[in-house]
Amino acid sequence: MIPQSQLQNIEITTRSTSTWQLDLEAKKLGGRIEGIDAVRQMIYTVLNVERYRYAIHSWRFGVELDDLYGQSMDYIYPTIVQRITEALMMLDTIQSVDNFSFDRKKEALILTFNVSTIYGDLNVTKEVTL
Repeated sequence: MIPQSQLQNIEITTRSTSTWQLDLEAKKLGGRIEGIDAVRQMIYTVLNVERYRYAIHSWRFGVELDDLYGQSMDYIYPTIVQRITEALMMLDTIQSVDNFSFDRKKEALILTFNVSTIYGDLNVTKEVTL
C-alpha cells in the first residue's frame, strides 16, 4: 500500500535577499541591504568566484572562467555566455540573462549584458582577463 500525503496547502516562497553590504573600497561590511541592491551584490559575488575552487562555496556557486585562458575567441564567446548565464540562473531571484555584447581590449574581454530579476532589470559589466 502506498502512503497518502496529507499535505494540501503548500506555499513556495523565495528566501529573503537581506544581506550585509560589502564595501569593497574600505574592505569592510556596511549596513543591511535587500531587494535589487542585494541581487546586484550577489551577481558581483557569483561572477568573481571561480567555481569549484573554494571549499566554503557549494559546487553550484560561482562561474568557470579560468579554463578559457589561451583558448580561441571562437570558443570563448559562446562558452562565456553559456557559463555566465548558467551561473546566474542558479539564483532564484534571477529570471533571465541576455543581450550580451563584447568589447576586446588588449588582454581583456569586457562583457556587458542584461539581467532580469524579480525586482527589476540590471545592466551588468564583467571584465575577463584572457
